[in-house]
Amino acid sequence: YDIDLNGAISDLQPHRLVRMPPALFNGSVKAQGTLGGSATPASAGSRPPPPGRLDLGLTLTDSQVNRLPLAGRVVAALQLQDFAPRALADVDAALRWGEASAKIRGGLGEGLPGLDLDASIPTLKPFLDDASGAIQASARLQGQLTAPAIEVIDLKADKLSLPAGGQRLT
Repeated sequence: YDIDLNGAISDLQPHRLVRMPPALFNGSVKAQGTLGGSATPASAGSRPPPPGRLDLGLTLTDSQVNRLPLAGRVVAALQLQDFAPRALADVDAALRWGEASAKIRGGLGEGLPGLDLDASIPTLKPFLDDASGAIQASARLQGQLTAPAIEVIDLKADKLSLPAGGQRLT
């Protein structure tokens, strides 16, 4: 089954449908490729169906979450077998929300090197009420798409103060 979807996101306000902070999304989405695979086993002597692959893309522009600007792009290739996701390859993502930013690169699933994540939150205050400080983190997700292992490579917190059950973590 071939797929070729392209669409625009215009003034989507999901907080009007579900409980979440105020949000406004604008941008574009795409999905191109083939679902491939088969829900029934191949007959004797026949080749199994080829795996599917969907090239996915999301671009956000002029968007907001919790009144903070949100922008970025995500591209990835979803690999399918028997219509089920088995790997996420060729991931290249960069997002910026307020002053926070995140970059994700790599692939997750059997035979792929893993997803590398780098995130920076220069100030927590706009994201968490009663919080202060800054966080920088690097991590890697490896293994199966449905149950990845997470390895924290580097985690730095500067002047961190978080509310915790009537107490403060500092």
